[in-house]
Amino acid sequence: RGASKPVTLSFSFGEEETVDSVAPDGSMIVSARLVDAVGQGSAGTNQQTVDDMSLALDELKIQFKRQERGEVVAIAVSGLRKPLDESLARAVLNAIYGAQRGPLFPEGHVDVGSTWKTTMPIPSTAGFEGEVHYDYTYARKGGGVAVIGCEGRYEGKRPQGTAMQKLSGKSSAEYRFDLAAGRVIGSNVDQMTQVEGAIAGQQTLQLG
Repeated sequence: RGASKPVTLSFSFGEEETVDSVAPDGSMIVSARLVDAVGQGSAGTNQQTVDDMSLALDELKIQFKRQERGEVVAIAVSGLRKPLDESLARAVLNAIYGAQRGPLFPEGHVDVGSTWKTTMPIPSTAGFEGEVHYDYTYARKGGGVAVIGCEGRYEGKRPQGTAMQKLSGKSSAEYRFDLAAGRVIGSNVDQMTQVEGAIAGQQTLQLG
């Protein structure tokens, strides 16, 4: 009861990818895993839970398709263990790989400082109807590394009994690419999601 307080869990880990196959159109099937995960939580978080989550992240087995313009689709995950369930695992992996965001790259060549936009429906797995808007910026390039920034915002709704439940949120992300190798070498994603009209009132989830 009373005001809700967000809980933040922060994890650092390595990520290993293996390209299983490459299609003529440039899309590829990739197997991946997270390694050496270490976590910490905000005040009031049980450290044992954080440690168990780190171990669960280490044991995930991941496979996905990366299309030629950087869109990640069809994430398959196995090796789940508590306290990580499938819905949370997919939320984490979608954030890491930029899945369910549409194409990451624009159609043609762009220079540093260029911007482009993507609008798409909220993924059906979220259970809400609405739109997601992403604003991309080719932020900088140096040392063989290109950096793309992304600011996202979304709003949706769905019926809940006689009332209407509302979803809103925003995200901020940065993706770093090795230009010579043509692969992602790092990402940083912060996402805030708020649901209004839930049974317990207002709920806030922060992933960072």
